[in-house]
Amino acid sequence: MALTWTCLHHSALDKTQLHSLLKLRCEVFIVEQQCAYLDIDGQDLAGDTHHLLGEEGGQMLAYLRLLPREQGEVAIGRVITAPAGRGRGLGTN
Repeated sequence: MALTWTCLHHSALDKTQLHSLLKLRCEVFIVEQQCAYLDIDGQDLAGDTHHLLGEEGGQMLAYLRLLPREQGEVAIGRVITAPAGRGRGLGTN
């Protein structure tokens, strides 16, 4: 199977996609990396936020969040690769 990349405005995310990206972030950032912080920070569904989803076989393997900044710039955050997707160079595609 091939990895499919999809970039969606927050308003275009369906419930399954939103659940999958939040679940992945929780599994890796909070549980695996033991980073105790408020991951759901109010920016996921705000303004012109976009989400880049890397999915394969119904599983989210990679993700990042794009937050708009001034003068057409964006901040890239919440960059993540699921354990099942590591070692495949997903961050370089």
